[in-house]
Amino acid sequence: MDFAERFCRQTRGSQAGTLYTLRDWQKRLLVDLAESGARRAYIQMPRKNGKSMLGAVLALHGLFVDGEQGAEVYSVAGSRDQARLVFDEACRMVQLDPFLSKHLTVQRYQILHKPSGSKYRVLAAEAGTAEGLNPHLVVFDEVHVLGSDRRLWDVMNLGSGAREHPLVLGITTPGVRYGTDGRDSLAWTLWDYSRRIESGEVSDPTFFSRIWEAPEGSGLWDVDAWERANPGLGDFLSVEDMEAAALTTPENEFRTKRMGQWVNAQAAWLPYGSWEACAELSQNSDGASVVLGFDGSFSGDGTALVAATIEPNPRVTLVGLWERDPQAPASWRVDHAEVEAAVLGALQRYDVRELVCDPHLWQRDMEAWAQQGVPVVEFPQTPSRMVPATQRFYEAVTTGTMRHDGNPSLARHLGNAVIRPNGQIAKEHKDSGRKIDAAVAAVMAYDRAATLERAEPWAGSVHAAPLDHPPGAAPFNAAASAPHL
Repeated sequence: MDFAERFCRQTRGSQAGTLYTLRDWQKRLLVDLAESGARRAYIQMPRKNGKSMLGAVLALHGLFVDGEQGAEVYSVAGSRDQARLVFDEACRMVQLDPFLSKHLTVQRYQILHKPSGSKYRVLAAEAGTAEGLNPHLVVFDEVHVLGSDRRLWDVMNLGSGAREHPLVLGITTPGVRYGTDGRDSLAWTLWDYSRRIESGEVSDPTFFSRIWEAPEGSGLWDVDAWERANPGLGDFLSVEDMEAAALTTPENEFRTKRMGQWVNAQAAWLPYGSWEACAELSQNSDGASVVLGFDGSFSGDGTALVAATIEPNPRVTLVGLWERDPQAPASWRVDHAEVEAAVLGALQRYDVRELVCDPHLWQRDMEAWAQQGVPVVEFPQTPSRMVPATQRFYEAVTTGTMRHDGNPSLARHLGNAVIRPNGQIAKEHKDSGRKIDAAVAAVMAYDRAATLERAEPWAGSVHAAPLDHPPGAAPFNAAASAPHL
């Protein structure tokens, strides 16, 4: 505590460069950890409660204050980028403080204390690269990312056996209980072990844990549960930030990352009942200015065409959906003629400003449509395109600003969608028969419709020339293109 408040400085925001003032809960944590004499520790708390700062302080203390000659300190995580989060925080602390910068040498992937021969390095999750190490202190960031693969955790624990007072410390938010192989994840195993020690079922004086989490069964908007889970709430984590996150974050993601709760599996992307609450069955969108979203497949997946009206609160309508019937032969293919007829019908029904498409498998069709004057725009399903579009769609649904026609097939596809760690929607697994193509088309259409009036022309559009029907003009003349479609 003395080291933290005398030499460790804040690294971000308006208070950057000022010395830390530890909160009471942080002091209790450090005292309890020190007095436990533990060689392994598990600390679980939600995001934005100062995990990186805590890890950086402990790493620098272990580097040259513990008095360990030739100390090996490591920041470890599932990826090098993740491991660098704590390490970069420590580097910045060194650079900001005159005493630390005088005694420590910061290099790209390590910090050195030359008088004691000690080093602090970054290590990613390739267990083979950790063989032969002799760690004094390991700060293992976001243990949950490793899933059920515990090789690196075990290697670091075994490697520290020769040290007199080693510590392998896992600091993490929770996640999905099971790894991709169906086995319990390492972080959940450590959480469960912590609870068994706490209940008296197991006795292990070498293991320390401290867990902040909302009680089981807590509601998503239970502020008391937020306070139980977040020791920094009302301090460096604001209630307003939590409220905004509750509105815009998928439920499972909010429960794990903001309420500290474990979930058993990936859940549906949209909160229960939120899509149904946005239904507007009576309104007819015929003749409206729209963006069409098209997600095409060849055989196994579905093909979908969705319209979204261009207005502040776009209305989404499923125009067409082609899926293989479970009883259909393996040779089933999407009927291109039916798809083209649906595109033609949509061009006659609406004032189509754009037809946004994922170019995968349908590039030739897109080029043919563009040559006939259809305003085709490429929308590759890359994270840089889909993640912000997915977030915009989610916020519109959860805040009630989205409207739709109540189509059950579109609702089914949205219900099948789960959220990837990067924020992009996906099937529950790549071989799942639960289709999400209409959901993808809806996300693309909504994103362009909601931003079209203020957006610059898309650089990747197939049809780059001025549209045949500028805003306010008559609908696109589909009849002229019919023979080619």
